[in-house]
Amino acid sequence: MESWTEGLNSRDRVRKIALSLTRPRSVNWIRQEADVASWETTKNELERLVDSGQIERMESDQGSGTQYLYKPNYRRRYLDRIDEMT
Repeated sequence: MESWTEGLNSRDRVRKIALSLTRPRSVNWIRQEADVASWETTKNELERLVDSGQIERMESDQGSGTQYLYKPNYRRRYLDRIDEMT
């Protein structure tokens, strides 16, 4: 059986996981789900998606210090869905 990661590079895997989020998640969670070794690669790709408006970043004060979580951009998803239907 073929793995879902086969044929996808690290950034593609991060993108696939990030765009399927249903709730806020940390860089480490996304990195593990995307099977990416580099925290920096994951963070860079997530920031690129934030900059393009595909996902959003929020601050979380859980644990020690401020941590960023990444979440779906529901408005963008809604508008993209409307575009698909018209």
